[in-house]
Amino acid sequence: MGPVVGTPPDQAAPPHQRDVLMLKHLRSAARLLDAVRLSDQERRQLAALIRGSQERVEARLRGRLRPQITAALDEVGLVARNLPERVARKKACRGVARPGWRARLLDDG
Repeated sequence: MGPVVGTPPDQAAPPHQRDVLMLKHLRSAARLLDAVRLSDQERRQLAALIRGSQERVEARLRGRLRPQITAALDEVGLVARNLPERVARKKACRGVARPGWRARLLDDG
C-alpha cells in the first residue's frame, strides 16, 4: 500500500492501517443500521453482510498480528515455562484484535 493521502512521501502508512480503518468503519456502519430506511428483511441482509465482512477483517488482522505478538513476547523473554503459562500466553496471543480482548486477558476462565 502506498503512502497515505495528505502525508509527506517519506512517511509510510502505519502497518495494518487499511484493515484497522476498515474494521472501524464496518463497526460504525453496524451501529447505524437502525437509522437506515430499509425493510426489515433488507436490514437483516445488510447486517449479515456487514457482520461477515467484520469477521473476515478481524480474522485477517488477527492472523497478521499473532506472529508479531508472539515474536515480541519471545524477544523480551516472556517464554512460557509450564502449562498455566503456556495457556495464558496462547490466550493473550489469540485474544488480541478482538473486541473486549483486555477483559478476556484478565478473566480467570
